[in-house]
Amino acid sequence: MKEKVSTPIEQEEVVEEENLLYGINVDELDIVEGVVGRNQTLSTILAPFNVPYQIIDQIAKKSKDIFDVRKIAFNKKYTVLTAKDSISTPEFFIYEPNAAEFVVYKLDGNDIYKESKPVEIRKREVAGQITSSLYVNMTEQGITPDMIDQFADLYGWSVDFQRLQKGDKYKVVYNERLVEGKVIGVDDIQVAYFEHMGEPYHAIPFEQNGQVSFFDVK
Repeated sequence: MKEKVSTPIEQEEVVEEENLLYGINVDELDIVEGVVGRNQTLSTILAPFNVPYQIIDQIAKKSKDIFDVRKIAFNKKYTVLTAKDSISTPEFFIYEPNAAEFVVYKLDGNDIYKESKPVEIRKREVAGQITSSLYVNMTEQGITPDMIDQFADLYGWSVDFQRLQKGDKYKVVYNERLVEGKVIGVDDIQVAYFEHMGEPYHAIPFEQNGQVSFFDVK
């Protein structure tokens, strides 16, 4: 009788995922988030965290080619990262000038860099009927004022939007740009349709010499 030979079971190495925020491992860091108050500057934001003025002055000067700290604006988000159980100077200050970008200030080494968040492109198609006005009905469906203006401009020479009728129909297709699930902007209209008093008006894009114009089906 043959003796069975046991084969050692290979163990897979378990790699723990890092807890990243702005590309920084924050497992050992405390996170303080805030928004810029009225008339606040980099100095007044960092002063409560005991950041020496000398460091603030150094990063302000070094930052000019990346982001001018004088442009820090009211109601914009910032984040301060400090080592846990530490009363030392914070390690990072992060400022978001807009929803898609952030500036990282490494306070212990005066390293400064700007990064962009991943942007998702999502196609959106919206259709409806006029029950009140074009602006009211489109706004109720989450269409931005800029996109409503773009839509109205397509038909500015053929439709009097001051004389719309209840029951007039519209349809518009465009792309939304999202960051972290929030819409930060919209791209130009791809296709549009409007029906006024039973008469259809199509808007179909055509590109020529790098310029996009819209035409009807004729």
